[in-house]
Amino acid sequence: MNSSNYNKRVVEIIMKKSVYAAVTTAVLAALSQPALAQSYTVVELSKPDNLRETSAIDINNSGAIAVQGRFPLDIEIDLERITSGTRADAGISQDTDEETVTEITMAQYRRLIPLLEDVVNEQNRDQRVGMNYALTTNSDSLTINKFNDETSDNLFFSVNDNNEYVGAISGTYTEYAFENSFQNDDGDTVEVSGIYHDRDYIRRALWFREGQQQMIEPQEQTYLGGESGFYDINENGVAVGYQSTSVVTSAEDEIQSCIELSEEPEATFPTEACAWQEWHGRFSSRQNIGSFFSSSTVFLNGSIFNNSATIWQLDANGEVISEEVYGPIVERQEDDDGELSTYALAVNNNDIAVGQGWTYFRELVNSRIKMPAVFRDGESIAITESEDYRWGAANDINDNNLVIGYLKREFDGTVRNVGFTYDLEAEDPEVIELSGFFESSSTIPYSINNDGIIVGTAEIESNLNTARRRAGFMYDINNPEAGFINLNDLTGCDSDYFIVSADSINDQGQILATAVVESSYTNEDGDEVEEFVTRAVRLDPNSAEPESCEPEQGEVTEREGASLSISSLFGMLLIGGLITIRRKFLS
Repeated sequence: MNSSNYNKRVVEIIMKKSVYAAVTTAVLAALSQPALAQSYTVVELSKPDNLRETSAIDINNSGAIAVQGRFPLDIEIDLERITSGTRADAGISQDTDEETVTEITMAQYRRLIPLLEDVVNEQNRDQRVGMNYALTTNSDSLTINKFNDETSDNLFFSVNDNNEYVGAISGTYTEYAFENSFQNDDGDTVEVSGIYHDRDYIRRALWFREGQQQMIEPQEQTYLGGESGFYDINENGVAVGYQSTSVVTSAEDEIQSCIELSEEPEATFPTEACAWQEWHGRFSSRQNIGSFFSSSTVFLNGSIFNNSATIWQLDANGEVISEEVYGPIVERQEDDDGELSTYALAVNNNDIAVGQGWTYFRELVNSRIKMPAVFRDGESIAITESEDYRWGAANDINDNNLVIGYLKREFDGTVRNVGFTYDLEAEDPEVIELSGFFESSSTIPYSINNDGIIVGTAEIESNLNTARRRAGFMYDINNPEAGFINLNDLTGCDSDYFIVSADSINDQGQILATAVVESSYTNEDGDEVEEFVTRAVRLDPNSAEPESCEPEQGEVTEREGASLSISSLFGMLLIGGLITIRRKFLS
């Protein structure tokens, strides 16, 4: 199923589901688990008016916060730059006046904008729109940090205790015209013309503090300017991420074949579009990692480059002092001409990085997967080579050298995520799976602090359907008897927010989370339209005793937001496919 059809299916699922469903048996079971003697106050981080939603990224020990804003509400649409197919997908009539946007309704705008995002839109002729905004705060109000224009994605992935933010920005798209005229086989003259889009680079690693910024260029820039990104930075000024270091052989072949066609007298597309089209196809493609008896697809976030995990030493102004490049976690097979990249996603204050790298499932060249990795002392080391797992990533590492992440494996014919810990200080380090809320609860740990508290997102329904509700969780490795704690049980029974993901925790116990909340807007007819949106929230520990939200015997209670299914979450967080390379949602 392509991205467009996938998005339509998500919307269909949302429309078919009751917004206020009964609390399931699995949720009641989770409520009966031993609770932490701690509750939290939910603080919504006030979003800018021109953004529809926000989601959590990172919080440091002094409370400085990185948040991702999504879905701009103030983009000026030029229908002359929107292809007929995209207009049709957005429900915009083909005879709409192309010289004005006044005939586009708010509903059409809300359908159109996600269709213009890079990860979704393969039409290089369509207007380009950046969907992601880098937001920061030291209090409760979020501020936009915009480094390029509205066609660019701006992303912060981490903030350290020196208030240094790191992330990535994409290049600004510019328009260029293509025209050609030739005679076809019947002797008729064919006129071809169109407006296309190009940019100087795919992505650049970004360092930012107090108005100062630095961008890091990658080693390989042959096509589209190459790509690089920072995913994390520690208190020593050590930043980690990736950069393009060579062109993928198979991509080079495809691009050159495309260029040859574009130089023919009968060419219907420009040479400049060849590399972009090949990059987009690899970036937005999906792959089945299921078994013969099941199907499970992942977004590849692929590239025309072999990208290499890199550890940079930065100075106080974000300038590079030194860099160390890490190669693949497996030796390239002789007949392999595909991508074999690595990515460093997190680093602790011991300068040890963890992340993800391409490898071969069962040593098959045509069955490549991404798996968790450690990058230290010049070596790229796979965390596990077990064939029980088919995908995964190491998402974080604390200063005790305890690694957390997720792996995909099969449960009763369905591939789901299982969280894990991996202790680098153990005599014989091994993957230790986390139990989750129940055995097959799809679980992704995102962050661990130095006290051993893990937060993330996990399924809270145990039905056999592929779409299950999920909630933000916390888990104390020093108190395993308490089990997985649903953070919604610690925020008060009358909360308007349903925590779907806990994304970062600092050493003070503050948690940065993503919640679903009911919202509304007034359309052009003056009618109030209700919708569910995501909001970044901060959970502050307080001294109150956690409330018991269990229903009385024979009574089923409903909590606002609790009926949000995982497909509803995908509909809000991932409309248009997975967000460009976001550290904690990297496929």
